[in-house]
Amino acid sequence: MKAVIFDWDGVIVDSPRFFHEMYQFISKNNGKHYPYKTAEELKKNFREPFYQIYELSGFTWPEDRPKISKYYHEFMNSGKIDFFPDVVSVIKQLHNSGFKLAIASSGSHPFILKKLAEEGLQDCFEIVVAHDDVKNLKPNPECLFKCMSVLQTKPSETCYIGDFYTDIIAGKAAGVKTIAVTWGFLTKKELRTEKPDFIVDKPEELLNVLKK
Repeated sequence: MKAVIFDWDGVIVDSPRFFHEMYQFISKNNGKHYPYKTAEELKKNFREPFYQIYELSGFTWPEDRPKISKYYHEFMNSGKIDFFPDVVSVIKQLHNSGFKLAIASSGSHPFILKKLAEEGLQDCFEIVVAHDDVKNLKPNPECLFKCMSVLQTKPSETCYIGDFYTDIIAGKAAGVKTIAVTWGFLTKKELRTEKPDFIVDKPEELLNVLKK
């Protein structure tokens, strides 16, 4: 294996907690009722497309998008997202071992770059592909092909690490090895339904899988 492409949300950063606080903030400032009391409740009910959560909170999509966008950007500029410490360690070890690294995410490109810089990880990744950079979001594999083009690796030399159904589907469509992690949005039982090549419960297990 020469290249490792990471999903961002739920793999590198603790997005369930961050999204929970974001949905609360946006709903409260628009006079809407966000239905979940904890990040764990959100995790159990989270499904793509993301705007379903807004609809459950009483918004009409896409008519209310401007109202949502105003507070979304305000929260993204001020909100603090936590990195999974053990994943940060794995990223640094892989980078130092010569693996080519990339990020393929449905998140915001500027936000990801900003947070990578704050964590001192910006030099570990050769490319970040986010929703701003593609026409088709996951499960379409466009983001993965774009990463491999820059990394100059073949699918057989590449793996994708994700935490959601769409990550595994996209990885299989791109012909890369798929590794599902259980510290993100889905349980191991849920992840098994898409039959990833590997499922790992702890970040350090990634090193064993990738160096086989």
